[in-house]
Amino acid sequence: MTFELRKPDGPPERPSPVTPARIAAALATRGYVTQTMGGAVTGAWDGFDVEIRLHHAEEVRAGGPQDGAHAAAPGSLLVVEAQWGHAVPGGMRSAVHLALNDWNRQQLWPTGVLVPRDEGWTATARFVADVADGLGNEQLVTTLDTALRSSLALLKSLGVPSRRLTDE
Repeated sequence: MTFELRKPDGPPERPSPVTPARIAAALATRGYVTQTMGGAVTGAWDGFDVEIRLHHAEEVRAGGPQDGAHAAAPGSLLVVEAQWGHAVPGGMRSAVHLALNDWNRQQLWPTGVLVPRDEGWTATARFVADVADGLGNEQLVTTLDTALRSSLALLKSLGVPSRRLTDE
């Protein structure tokens, strides 16, 4: 078996800063309908509510004197959080926590956590990617696709969402 290295047809795509507008545009190219409010891009995928936001670190801890990072440079993280939507009754919290712990032990991403809500607790899939150096358009689409697919896989492993989207 031989492998051949493919060469891109044009010059390499330059990374650009990731913004909520670029996130919404990247998702629109995949046919997703989103809403942008307060810097967060939100939508519903397979009945699960998803929020995508950028977290700007207050301080970047440089890895060393030769790493090219400046101590004062703003760092950015792309955070994708998908909510299961079910309020977990107190008697079931241990079982859901155990299921999330099993997921976290077997999978690299996303991280499954229990978070408090008005009605109690619910499961959340959290995917985080470092985008401080920017991403090309193809990289952004791939990152979002990976985040959404893996997050929904975690939540679907727990069961159907609390609300289902229906065709009416």
